[in-house]
Amino acid sequence: MVDGSATSCFAAFYVKWLESSGVRVAVLRYDLDPDVMAEAIRGVNGVLFTGGGESLKPNTPYYEAANRIFKQVLDINDQGTFLPLWGTCMGFQLLTILAANNQSVLEHHAFDSEDISLPLLFSSEAADSRLVQAMPSHIHSILQRNVTSNLHHDGVKPETYATNGRLKAFYRLISTSVDRKGNPFGSTLEARNYPITATQWHPERPQFEWRLHEGFSHTMETFEAMQWMGRYFSSLVHQSNQSFANATLEAELSIYRHHVTLDPTGGSYQFYIFG
Repeated sequence: MVDGSATSCFAAFYVKWLESSGVRVAVLRYDLDPDVMAEAIRGVNGVLFTGGGESLKPNTPYYEAANRIFKQVLDINDQGTFLPLWGTCMGFQLLTILAANNQSVLEHHAFDSEDISLPLLFSSEAADSRLVQAMPSHIHSILQRNVTSNLHHDGVKPETYATNGRLKAFYRLISTSVDRKGNPFGSTLEARNYPITATQWHPERPQFEWRLHEGFSHTMETFEAMQWMGRYFSSLVHQSNQSFANATLEAELSIYRHHVTLDPTGGSYQFYIFG
């Protein structure tokens, strides 16, 4: 979908979701120099691992960059500075692998959950989560209907969070969902001791992606729930007091320096492409 000179891209709906929630966007390309990336992480107020189709295997450029970011976010929070991290879809899977330090926690091609809206089945631990405690009751009710947009065939089985010691200690499994064939998978996570949240589903897609023959919900209540999720992440971002010491780097990373590209296949996607 992109020309051969491009090294990375992401869909514009992530930017729209963040900006509509009151967040300015900085682009953290995985191929940034590690020292520049580390400086950028010390300047931003939050990090989002987007969905996508990158390899999550060790020693690949994307995985190694994400691993450095993950460890730095933990370190910054351990030092007493609040810095939230969010993962969506592939980002959810990535955060699971990173916390477990084990590739096998991710099941490949195990779920029939492409292009479908599903309800969240809240777990017994959900009531103790910061996310659910902040959630209005009507949003909680909406999310238990067929409103969450799923576009994945990989995922993590619920029992993995119970049997893997690292995952059980690090994450609270807030919800599961069930694919077309009745197979359950983890759908919402929250770190127990860090401001880290992850959704296997896409809270940014229903409002900003319109395709024929799609399986997404576009009801007003769906929009309200997804917008609330964006505002929740924004509320975490605004708790961070980090700022860029280098105004030049801040300007260089700004999304405003980049133009949206239309989907060359004629679809409804808009992209930011980086070469």
